[in-house]
Amino acid sequence: MTIETAVATAPSKPPTIELWPAQRMRDGLLSDDPGLRLHALAMTVQPNAALDDCVSAIVSCLSASREDPAACQLGAAALGMVKRDSEKAAAVSCLATLATDTNAPAVRIFAAHGMAQLAQVPTSAWPSLAQMVFSEDSTMRQVALRAVAPVAVAGAAFFAQAAAQATPSKWTTEGLTALVKSAGTSEGDKARVEKFILRSLEGCSLVPAGIAGYAALAHLNPKGAAPAALAQMAAGDNDEAALGAIQALGQLGEAARDTIPVLVQALSKSDDPIREEAICRALLLLKFRASDVPLPRVVQRIESGTDRAVAAHALLVSVHAKSFAAVAPVVAKRYPGSGDALKRVLDELHNQLVGKRLVSDQPAPPTH
Repeated sequence: MTIETAVATAPSKPPTIELWPAQRMRDGLLSDDPGLRLHALAMTVQPNAALDDCVSAIVSCLSASREDPAACQLGAAALGMVKRDSEKAAAVSCLATLATDTNAPAVRIFAAHGMAQLAQVPTSAWPSLAQMVFSEDSTMRQVALRAVAPVAVAGAAFFAQAAAQATPSKWTTEGLTALVKSAGTSEGDKARVEKFILRSLEGCSLVPAGIAGYAALAHLNPKGAAPAALAQMAAGDNDEAALGAIQALGQLGEAARDTIPVLVQALSKSDDPIREEAICRALLLLKFRASDVPLPRVVQRIESGTDRAVAAHALLVSVHAKSFAAVAPVVAKRYPGSGDALKRVLDELHNQLVGKRLVSDQPAPPTH
């Protein structure tokens, strides 16, 4: 069979998965057969599954499947999708048990993600989540922060304890961000957090304590000196510190817009694709304007930068595509020598700029 024939005879869409009725799912979830339990858990996360009718069975299933990380991940994913309010308390209570450090890291991440989706954190989960935002695992930190950020005030004591136990050498931006958010709107609590951070930072290294500390101070007072300090670090020669500072500024969002000129200058001077990508993503989060873009440098990098650098600068252009139609010829010129992934990016960018794609029409398959 030729490739053309294989493509022509391939199914046009994936086969439809037949949903299990609620009773069949409950029976599978409560089975003594681990394989059947796993299959039933997989069915609970299918679109339009009768998930809300199976919450108690999922909880029982996870109790019996605690030694199976795959089952626990599926179960956590399912519980995070519960829609019925009357079932959410049982769901988040079970997720709290999956977030403890006795579980595999991936399971803990799924559990935190589930709580973030449900927008609920039970009291029993605070010790685990406070530990997670200071984890060495960046994904775990970020997901845990999403779970706690909206309700961080309720976990204030746990974040304070975790920050004190971690010591500045183990501080993370996510951990201190959670600590700052736990202060809420109380000026007294904010002042206490600020004093704690400043006192703890004395004599500490720039990475990670300095970056995390300045990021926390910037969250406490976006109009203070901390955002400008982070911007200077972002433009500095220490690559590790620069990347941390860039990420911290991105997390501040529009509150850090005053740092855009420094970030743009740093972007214009950098030939490091990793740093360029980080700055471009931060500028996106800071809601940069078309007039902020260093167009001559962007054109130069699209012409001669690595694929990763080109993709990063293409992101900037695409946000304000109507203002940069003149860049289209440069994009078209770079297209032929690019890798497949970058070609897709450039094709879409060219279409945004001038309404025309770069992908040529594919020849029709030969007839036999």
